[in-house]
Amino acid sequence: MKLFARKVLLILIQVIISTPIFAHDWPMWRYDAERTASSPEQLPAELYLQWTRHYSPREMVWDDPLN
Repeated sequence: MKLFARKVLLILIQVIISTPIFAHDWPMWRYDAERTASSPEQLPAELYLQWTRHYSPREMVWDDPLN
């Protein structure tokens, strides 16, 4: 019985792993494998700012600006 349960579990894991992954759900640099940067999704009519980041002022790391 234990051997049967292991076989069923392995088959179930293989089925779950081999399910197709759709491109629009998978983030990738420039949208797809061809790096086209073109998605079939449409932007909403009104866009809004979702987040911002404020950085501290830059500090000089060394004295010689040419080096």
